[in-house]
Amino acid sequence: MMSRWMYIIKAKNRPGALAAITAQFGHRGVSIDRVSTYEIPGTEQNFGLVVLIFKAEAVKKSHMSRLLSRLDAVTLMLEEPYEDEERCKGVLLNLMMNEQSVSMESNDKLRFHMLNCNNMDVTYLMIGSQEELDKKTLEFSQRGTLNSRIKLSF
Repeated sequence: MMSRWMYIIKAKNRPGALAAITAQFGHRGVSIDRVSTYEIPGTEQNFGLVVLIFKAEAVKKSHMSRLLSRLDAVTLMLEEPYEDEERCKGVLLNLMMNEQSVSMESNDKLRFHMLNCNNMDVTYLMIGSQEELDKKTLEFSQRGTLNSRIKLSF
């Protein structure tokens, strides 16, 4: 049975990286519904985020996951079911690291994925409904830990 999936890939920002990723889909006969790319805050433009939405059977999706994770350009790969578009909104949050940080544990409403961490800040991808994303972003802003926020469209 065909299901919709979202791959979230942290990739090296270099010529040919996106082409190598998308070519894997074409070689395996998997059509990409949507592709979006973003800079990841705090990485000095060395890494980007590639978000791909596609339909595939479970076996083919698993095979694609293995192939993509082996690419030299791919440093992190996450997969999410993409069944409910309203619950698959995204925000990149760049936060100051301090003792007042807010809980970043995933739950049934929000999923958190750390993309980058250094001495001064940490960057998370947060996925959920727009309402839940806005509430959590407001928490960070009120605590004074929010450096920047990038709303994602996928």
